[in-house]
Amino acid sequence: MSDRPLKLLLIDQDPIFRLGLRVALEVIPDIEVISEAETDTTALQILAELAHNDPNCVNLVVLELGNGYSISSQQIGLQLCRHLKIQYPYLPVLLLSSTQEQEILLAAKAEGVNGYCPKGVPVTELVTAIKEVAAGRLSWYGDVGRPGGQGGQGDRVDKVD
Repeated sequence: MSDRPLKLLLIDQDPIFRLGLRVALEVIPDIEVISEAETDTTALQILAELAHNDPNCVNLVVLELGNGYSISSQQIGLQLCRHLKIQYPYLPVLLLSSTQEQEILLAAKAEGVNGYCPKGVPVTELVTAIKEVAAGRLSWYGDVGRPGGQGGQGDRVDKVD
């Protein structure tokens, strides 16, 4: 890993969750949260502004699919993933979500999302996933995509180099 910190953009509708995540990650010396957004529109605007000044200013997007619960909100989150992968194809995306629905997680995977962690994992596991995804590897918690899989239930097992 480089001496430069990983620079993250956090996207989540819940301002308290974003604050808690930012505070939890502040103590990790090689991770820096450079911006955060509440909505998909705001996230795309922030990313465009940051990329205009420095195309490599964000190393990873960590996002929740909408509010994480309603199907319509999750669909908007999937559209955001699609837009991110079209506009910034080399920018890794880590889904940090309360959803554990196999169908939604598979759809996120199909949109090019590079990893998934359920909300509530220990910070150490999240940091591991952040570093793996930022390094260009896939990191999917649980058995997402496996026949008969139950989404995010279980241990993080899918790491692909």
